[in-house]
Amino acid sequence: MKLVQRNLLVVSILWLAPICEANLIRGKKLESFLNKRRHLEDDELAIPPQVPPARECGQVINLTTVAQIKTMSSALLSILLPEASVAFATSAVENIINYDVHAQVVCASCNEMRSLYDGADFMNEEGRHAFMSYCGDDRFAANVTHSALLLIPHDPETGKPIEGSLKSHIYAKGYSGAEQVQAPSEFWLDDFDAFNTTDEDVIWGLLGRFYDGWTALITASVGVVVVLPDYLGYGQSYQTPKGNGILGLYQQAVAVAFLKSKSIVESTGCTIVGSETSASGYSEGGAATFAGALALERLGQEILNVDTGGAPFQPSFQYAYAIDQIDRGIAELTVVDFFAAQTTVFSSKIPDLPNSNMGQNMLNDEWLDLVVSLANTNLDFGLFNLYLPDPATDIVNGAFLEKIRVSCRRHAGNVESNQLCGSHYCLLSTSGFPRSEHY
Repeated sequence: MKLVQRNLLVVSILWLAPICEANLIRGKKLESFLNKRRHLEDDELAIPPQVPPARECGQVINLTTVAQIKTMSSALLSILLPEASVAFATSAVENIINYDVHAQVVCASCNEMRSLYDGADFMNEEGRHAFMSYCGDDRFAANVTHSALLLIPHDPETGKPIEGSLKSHIYAKGYSGAEQVQAPSEFWLDDFDAFNTTDEDVIWGLLGRFYDGWTALITASVGVVVVLPDYLGYGQSYQTPKGNGILGLYQQAVAVAFLKSKSIVESTGCTIVGSETSASGYSEGGAATFAGALALERLGQEILNVDTGGAPFQPSFQYAYAIDQIDRGIAELTVVDFFAAQTTVFSSKIPDLPNSNMGQNMLNDEWLDLVVSLANTNLDFGLFNLYLPDPATDIVNGAFLEKIRVSCRRHAGNVESNQLCGSHYCLLSTSGFPRSEHY
């Protein structure tokens, strides 16, 4: 296990790669999205239907071999790094790839886990981040089936899971729109031989779908059990409203996926998911990672490290930033996309929130039904704002919008001015707005 501990030091750095990749991929995808927007006619703007997951609960997707993982990492590093760094980085990464990786879809609900772990100490704990605080039978989506992707390292010689006690890792994906294909249990590739090419366009295309998965695959190949939750509203829970930015719902997704995965791994009788866990994620996944780690700690796991990047820990900061960017006319598609998705959460669609059904919807009455429908469909990432007014802030409750703007101006020292105040003032001025810590 010392080898695993040493190798995890390398893997703990690898998770940063998706942040850089995401920016590169965003640039490549942006032109594609804009082309789609240019060719869409008004009569084609029907609300996309909900799309059920392509994979079933319990489905074994594949077993990716050491050779395939090394080929994949070499191909990706060749396009992500400067040429002078590729050889060194490839050698360093390939040295830690030791195991084949079994991938399968896992599914469970809070209710199922309460039954499966009945009598466990954590079932009787109370307070913030305790299991019953987000998975009690009175909590939203407690009876909903969550899905996730489970990666189990296999011994290449025996073709079976590694025997003994293994560390675990939670990898939480970044925000990437409403499409079902963005769920880990859906985006996992069927055939990794596709990376056996020198065609950069092909590699970029594969990375565009798989950029939230390759570091997780390498982590598993080190000898670690890896769990990638789909989040509420994705995968098997696609018919349930999404909970973007709600920390308690991230805890629900992470804890349920972890507990179910642990039971599956240990059902072989020769492998145990040990008490040591690490977690990583960026963007939306940064918030999910942090919240999930707090939940797993209350389940009795020792959290070795938590790596987050660009995480929306406080939704009010995100709203203020997005509103300011939209007011200035410089908001990126991703900013508008996530802003619109989050407004639905605080519009009485998650009943556990304190302002639900209190006449305090963040969305105004004119746009509420349409925006909620869009957020919970299979809408292609980057196309959300195609359906929105210009400016996109017109979807928001006017009283809330004015409160944000006045607060910004107050901190900028120009309360009476109509001038925009700047995002840095918005981020300093939102401590009194709605929080996502609601359980």
